[in-house]
Amino acid sequence: MFANAMRVEDYLQTDLLPLQLNQRVDFALGMMDDMKISHLPLLNGDIFLGLVSEEQLNDIEDETLVLSEAHLFPLTIFIGSDRSIHDLLHIFAKSDYSIVPVLSADGLYAGYVSASQMCKELAKILQADKAGGVLIFEMAKKNYHLSEIAHLLEAEDVRILNLLTIPLADSEEMQVIIKLDTLDLSRLVKTFSRFEYKVKASQYDDSLDLNQGDRYELLMKYLNF
Repeated sequence: MFANAMRVEDYLQTDLLPLQLNQRVDFALGMMDDMKISHLPLLNGDIFLGLVSEEQLNDIEDETLVLSEAHLFPLTIFIGSDRSIHDLLHIFAKSDYSIVPVLSADGLYAGYVSASQMCKELAKILQADKAGGVLIFEMAKKNYHLSEIAHLLEAEDVRILNLLTIPLADSEEMQVIIKLDTLDLSRLVKTFSRFEYKVKASQYDDSLDLNQGDRYELLMKYLNF
């Protein structure tokens, strides 16, 4: 059940009509402006040709040309509808694509997933809409034991809503960021300090200095992308 909920097909969007070769450059640019995106899929009938960028189109002097005459080199970027959401996040994390085209099992264009949509989905995954406190630890990677952390929290009758681990660059250290189902973290800070955990920061309410983009970046680091 969990695996199915994390597949690309569950995030598929179909409200955007892909470009066709017989459409004009100015029409494509107008679509991008209307949709507030910088990429569009290009098809030849039912055959997916690739992803066209706004930058490519802006380089064409004559915007009245149809796309088949514009000497475009579409980006061969796409993902299968049955792939994991982690594969999709990998593409977004390594690029500046505003959308990623999705192909069906038979190789036909099925729709797309937008970066803005994924930010919203990631906010749900990170449970950003739920009130709770956050503890941020810094520790050696070899000392990270989730079972021990969970045991200490359970002893305080506190539950983990979300947990991220972020390796620190060029270091054997890591950060552990835990969102909890309580706003009262003072006793937890004392408990972890007694067990020699280095509590780098704590947030006692839900007004974190983390916007949606920050949460996206945190998850990218968590997924080692």
